[in-house]
Amino acid sequence: ANPAAHPARWRLRLEVLYNRAGPFQIAALLYGIAALGLFAGLASARRQAAQAAAVGMRVCWAAALLHAAGIATRVVLGGRPPVSNFYETMLWLPFVGVALALIFERIYRARYFALAAAILAAITLVLADQVPLDSSITPVVAVLRSNLWLTIHVLTIVASYGALALATVLAHLYGALYLSRRRHPALASLDLFLYRAIQVGVVLLAGGVMLGAVWANASWGRYWGWDPKETWALITLLWFLAVLHGRFAGWLRGVGVALSTIGGFFLLLMTYYGVSFYLVGLHSYAGGHAKPLPAL
Repeated sequence: ANPAAHPARWRLRLEVLYNRAGPFQIAALLYGIAALGLFAGLASARRQAAQAAAVGMRVCWAAALLHAAGIATRVVLGGRPPVSNFYETMLWLPFVGVALALIFERIYRARYFALAAAILAAITLVLADQVPLDSSITPVVAVLRSNLWLTIHVLTIVASYGALALATVLAHLYGALYLSRRRHPALASLDLFLYRAIQVGVVLLAGGVMLGAVWANASWGRYWGWDPKETWALITLLWFLAVLHGRFAGWLRGVGVALSTIGGFFLLLMTYYGVSFYLVGLHSYAGGHAKPLPAL
């Protein structure tokens, strides 16, 4: 054996530490604790509730830092972007939602963004750990190697999923408040927050689609080929563009925007999960081989 081909000692130690520590499992637990604290703070006006919300925000920040450290460790160990397989996209997606929420919290200081992000991250990280996906750090397929355009395209597309998933959780929070009390004072703010999250998601999704077209032309000699992934990404983009236009024009307000966002999330799931696992196309490497539909 050639000793020069062996991994560096520090890399081996880092990988052992990563596998023993389980940063994403701990982050999921912290996100769950943060969500409980933030929910307690928003559900009551008492002083203890405000303290619980403050603790929830600190725990959310700690979880986000651990989440980021886990992703950075995988990047160092794998020597590649953090979205080279489906498992890694399930780590990147909630991280983008959390990062976006913390940015919005610096602007609005409303706690609803943080609550939605903590719920999103806790659920997604638990799912990533439970669903039958390969979490090992393995070499990527050839199409994903040394391609700057594709790297930026995938990072941007999955980031848009994170922003739109955050909007979906905000839509559920809006619906819960609306059903509990139709004139809840936070509904107007939540309507604005939902609008802002969709705006970011649409910008990222549109940018990701355009970057994908550039990569497709470089790799396949055409900008657009109606591949299943391309088609469903376009459908999802048009849906959320229609929601934004309806909100801006006054055709959709409040509950209408929330319901439209939740409806659009099913299109997003088809684009993200359904196409990767149940349809065959040029993007099959993104999720794996097509699997048979379950029997009714």
